[in-house]
Amino acid sequence: MQRIERESRTWLIQCRKCRHEVSVWDAGGMRYKALGPVWRLGRCANCQRAGMMKIYREPDGDTL
Repeated sequence: MQRIERESRTWLIQCRKCRHEVSVWDAGGMRYKALGPVWRLGRCANCQRAGMMKIYREPDGDTL
């Protein structure tokens, strides 16, 4: 479980509208052994607008 948490914290969710970012783990999600960025529909915790959220790994995120 610690490996899943550690890797999930290296992935960020970014709002396209206000550019607010939060880690996948802090947003209540998990991303483990995933490859490449994805787009998901969601609601921004900052601006409260619904829209496509970019999920990507931090540029210096290490692979496990």
